[in-house]
Amino acid sequence: MHFKKRLILFGIMSALQLSAFSQDTIAIGLVEVYGARTVSESAIRKAAGIEAGQNFPLDSIAIVQLKKRLTAIPGVKRSDIGLICCWGTERKWMLFEGVSEKTKDKFSYNPKPTGPARLPKEMIDNSAKIDSARGEAVKNNDAGEDDSKGHTLMNNAAARYFQEKYIEYANQSLSLLRTVLHTSSSDDDRAVAAEIIAYTKNKKDIVNDLMQSIHDPSPEVRNNATRALGVLTGYAATNPGLGIVIPGEPFVEMLNSLVWTDRNKALMVLMPLTYHRNKVLLQQLKKEALPSLIEMAKWKDPGHIYPAYAILGRIAGFPEEKIGENFSSAAKDEYLNKIIQAIH
Repeated sequence: MHFKKRLILFGIMSALQLSAFSQDTIAIGLVEVYGARTVSESAIRKAAGIEAGQNFPLDSIAIVQLKKRLTAIPGVKRSDIGLICCWGTERKWMLFEGVSEKTKDKFSYNPKPTGPARLPKEMIDNSAKIDSARGEAVKNNDAGEDDSKGHTLMNNAAARYFQEKYIEYANQSLSLLRTVLHTSSSDDDRAVAAEIIAYTKNKKDIVNDLMQSIHDPSPEVRNNATRALGVLTGYAATNPGLGIVIPGEPFVEMLNSLVWTDRNKALMVLMPLTYHRNKVLLQQLKKEALPSLIEMAKWKDPGHIYPAYAILGRIAGFPEEKIGENFSSAAKDEYLNKIIQAIH
């Protein structure tokens, strides 16, 4: 099955995760839970019935069945699954089991567009080549990237070659990209447009386009748009003269989303936005997203937990250098407990 079609079946799983993996079964190296408030984590893990070390079928039926088992737990209204590669030296997969005890999130989605606009085949094909090269890079632990120009250019030569074509597309076809991004009925085309538009020369000019797209009904569109804004937030901080302003409030709401990629990419934006300790933003995070930040900071994969860990440290008023030092030490968990105690 073509990976973009599989993306629709798997919901939140991104093209990056699927493009280089053709096997029918994957090895699970880590299982994490999020979203539980009154329901116990142990009840969720027991209902899921999947542990690290087991294999998991990479198909839509298995995902649907797993979600049904989670939703059947008393107190759980909705559930979702995230499958992320890669974990540990054996490059196994991480399984994120998400639940919600509410019928809907505060973070809302826009209605699905119904328009006929589509991207040229060349752009779609180029995107598929990037995803394939990026997937191979992830498997080979070669996923480093350069974000210094306000868009992503991977260190991996194959992925970077095709990403550089995005610069030409974005500057020559900005009007079309906007039309597709906001009106196309095709989730795939909107997702690719959200990725390409970030490569336009005038970064300030596309902030509103990307901000609108973080509420897209497609998780892949939201993932690409929010990731682009995360890169752009760091770029804006190092280039203040450009006048690029990205508001943090919507991403606080996104931290409580049922969808794993929403939470993950919201952290990518909030990490640079909280660096200078904006009091209003930190207070909002404490008031509206503290349980989500704490549960994410307690996960095991360092690459996915550090932003939540650091933001909690900032809310507590702890020195930036101490947060980083302790996160990298054997006292990481003990220091996190001190952070949480200080916040409360």
